[in-house]
Formats: sequence, C-alpha cells, structure tokens
Amino acid sequence: CAKAMMENSVKPIFFTAAGQEDLTFIIEMAAAVVGGEDALREKPFLIHYSEPTAPLTHSHGAVRKVFLCAEKGIPICYTPGDSLGATTPVTLAGGIVQANAEALSGIVLHQVKAKGAPIISGFVVVPLDMRTGIFSYGAPDLRLTNSAFADIFHYYGIPMWSTVGSDAHCLDAQAAMEHAFGTLMAALDGANLIHDIGYLGQGLLGNPAAIVMCNEIISYVKRIIRGFDISREKIGVEVIQKAGPGGSFLSQRHTANHFRQELWQPQFSNRDTPKTWMGKGSKSYEETVAQKALDILETYQPEPLPEDVRRKINEIARKAEGELADVQFVA
Repeated sequence: CAKAMMENSVKPIFFTAAGQEDLTFIIEMAAAVVGGEDALREKPFLIHYSEPTAPLTHSHGAVRKVFLCAEKGIPICYTPGDSLGATTPVTLAGGIVQANAEALSGIVLHQVKAKGAPIISGFVVVPLDMRTGIFSYGAPDLRLTNSAFADIFHYYGIPMWSTVGSDAHCLDAQAAMEHAFGTLMAALDGANLIHDIGYLGQGLLGNPAAIVMCNEIISYVKRIIRGFDISREKIGVEVIQKAGPGGSFLSQRHTANHFRQELWQPQFSNRDTPKTWMGKGSKSYEETVAQKALDILETYQPEPLPEDVRRKINEIARKAEGELADVQFVA
C-alpha cells in the first residue's frame, strides 16, 4: 500500500504500520524517493499514524514505532482513539481528561527519545452507540470533544489533529450532513491536520465519490474561514455613490475587479434554474460527483518516479515481503 501511494501520488502520505518492522521498510522506501535519509529528515512527505491503547496504556508495539519515528525524524501523529462508555468514562469531561493524559504521556515518550522530533497529537473520543455497539464518527458528541482538545492543544502550543467522517453507508444526505458539520467545526477549531474526510460507515467503507463531495465541502469551508476584509476598496462607498439610488452594479468596474475573489463558485453544486436543470437531465448531486470520480479514475496518469528510484523501491518491497512473511506483530 505504501509503495502504491509513493508511485501514484504526489500528495503527502498519512499512513499506518502494523509494527516497527514494516514501518522500517516504509521509511526506507520514502528515503529512496527523495534521495536518502538526510533528505527525508529535512523535508519529510509522510506522517505515520499510531495510537496508545485505552485506557492509559502505551503498548510495546506502539512505543517501538514512536521511538523509530523520533530517531528517523519522521513526523508521527500519536493520538488516543478512545470511546466514551467503553474505554473511557461515558461523560465527555471524563473522556477528555483521560485521553489528554494518554496524549501527553505519549508526547513525553517521543520527546525523551529525540527532543524536537516532529509530532502531532490531540485525541479522538468517539461515542459508543449503546444500541448498535458502533463507534459513531458522525456524532455531535465527537465534534464537542474535538473542539475541547483543540482548545487544550492550542494552549499547549502543540500541533493537533482532528477528524471528520460519517456513519452513513453510502453517499447520501446523512453523509453530506455529517461531513459538512464535521469539516466546518474542525476548521473553526483551528486543527492543523484534519483526517477521516470521506470516511463512511465508521471508517469501514470508502467511496471515491465521497472524496469528490468532500473536496467541495472543504472548498466551501475554506471560503467561510477566509472571511472578508473591510478595506476602503472593499467597502466600496465610491461605487455605491456612482451607481446611485436605483442603479445597477453589474456594469461597474468594481464588480468585475472583485467578484471572482469575493464570491465562492462551486464545482459540482447546482445553481441552474429548475427549468435549466431539468433540461440537462435532472442529475442529482450524487450522480454528478460519482461521474467526476469515474472520470478521474479513468483518466488520471501519475507522474512516474525516475527508473532508478522505482527499481530501488521494488527491491525494498521484495525484501520486505520475504522478511515480514513470518513476523508476528505485537500490538
């Protein structure tokens, strides 16, 4: 999976590993891509994700991965993934206190190994649905705990992550609602890294069309976060006077100069009149983003890595396949 991501995407990689053994090979592949360990340490393009075990435990396997990332200078997101009513107290305040202790102790372990090594922390306290037994990714309770730890980690001055995600099993109104609320709240919280966008079914399902939808949600939220300024030019007293009572602003140069920056334009949301929309086939939003996802999958051509890098990655992958075949990973 790590090899496929490095060969087919230029985006930063957020990844997990079963243990120190496979993590070592992934880091070796990443170093090959950028020209060596020193280059990777100077400008890493991947972040490892790992968790302590609630309640209040740092497993041997997790600590080994924390230490390896610290030694190699690989950023790690080491964050508790707790569950209200299952692995923490059911009360939000109790869950936050416990998860904060788990997060801070993890940071201490990491920094004792290599002071100043890059780490992102925070915590996720997911409510356990007492009827179905699932961990609810779309619950407002999760959004509240995310907001609380954002305040806490802003106070600490430590980079933190946040999450979105949905409990919906397909791309429907529930998925859109939960992703929209979650993305907006995480952005307003000032999270440094927002994960799980596009997740469906409590993180058990994936849908390329959901990722396309969420890309537009992110664009929408970024417009809200950007806000607007109140400079003399933007207040526009002169153009108001020029248009005058009963006048129009469509023909004013001020409108042409500013509308592209001021007014958000969607890529997929429909703004046609009902008549025009019906004339175009009455396509739903779900159909529109699904078609875009198919178009990307059919036409995307990754920029190939240099041939010597590809050979090196393949060598590492073959070595990993042989050495990891009989490894018993310890949680």
